[in-house]
Amino acid sequence: MTSKIYYEKNKENILQYAKKYRKENPEKVKESYEQWKKENPNYFKKYHEKNKEKEKEYKLKYNKDKGKEKSKWYRIKKKYNLSQEQWENIYNKQNGKCFICQRTEQQIKKTKSRYLAVDHDHKTGKIRGLLCTYCNRTLTQFFQETPEIIMRVYAYLTKEEHYGIVNIDYLIKTKRHNNGGSNSPPSKK
Repeated sequence: MTSKIYYEKNKENILQYAKKYRKENPEKVKESYEQWKKENPNYFKKYHEKNKEKEKEYKLKYNKDKGKEKSKWYRIKKKYNLSQEQWENIYNKQNGKCFICQRTEQQIKKTKSRYLAVDHDHKTGKIRGLLCTYCNRTLTQFFQETPEIIMRVYAYLTKEEHYGIVNIDYLIKTKRHNNGGSNSPPSKK
């Protein structure tokens, strides 16, 4: 009898045994899984590449617009303790725009961002407002949410002293200016 036939005949017993084993031996299961991940580092990447169409179909079938919307509010409530009404209140106070770059959600959706993110102080947990993903990450990663650094950046960008003038025509031609470079901020179009 092949293993596939055996499995089909005994599927229920095998699944019950596996469930019981995982429950009784969580450390062994975790250790075994970690070892397997080390031995198969590219498995999930290959799996997702191989099954892109299946995953798309699954998402379309199970993540309808209402499901996505419910999921968004569930995450926001769970992570930030904000109700949909509270989030919408902040959204309306900011006129539906990122507080920093002033882009609307419609403009943000044209990029990789999905919607305005809840920005909060990582030390105190206080919610400051809504930002697009780009501004939120910039604030966190580059400025470490430190007002002193942000004030130095402002002083640097507005200082009168300079060391010469760049060739703007060259930069435009090579697309390294006016949002053409990879490190440029998002366009406000």
